[in-house]
Amino acid sequence: MPGTTTETYAGIFAPARTPEVVIDKLHAAINRITATTKFQNWMHTIGLEVAPAVGPEAFADLMKKSQKEWVAIKKAIPIE
Repeated sequence: MPGTTTETYAGIFAPARTPEVVIDKLHAAINRITATTKFQNWMHTIGLEVAPAVGPEAFADLMKKSQKEWVAIKKAIPIE
């Protein structure tokens, strides 16, 4: 479908109302790990690329955009 993107992404989700300070600590720790050469090399050995990390708000926006795209695809192509 025109305008639709297909990407594979992974993220960490926290329960609703998790304090922002906890989210910030998790985000910083994940960024430290994913920036290491060891992690990046491991990802490449399994055929994956590591994209630049995005913050919690940007990831939430990505999830919302993706959901809208896939809802539109389901409506356009009757998938049961």
